[in-house]
Amino acid sequence: MRQLAEDAGLSYGVLRSWAMGRRTPTAENLSRMAEGFDHRAERLQRIAGELRDAAKHRA
Repeated sequence: MRQLAEDAGLSYGVLRSWAMGRRTPTAENLSRMAEGFDHRAERLQRIAGELRDAAKHRA
């Protein structure tokens, strides 16, 4: 959750308060969170590609 907050440019405390139901995110913050997920997905796809390349070189 901390990494997602960082990726989205939000504070961990804000993200945690949403998760606990204490606050409701604005439309702008939902968009920022979506961008954070996009950023994380791109990073994971890059890592997956690197792992596949490494596996090919070991075979």
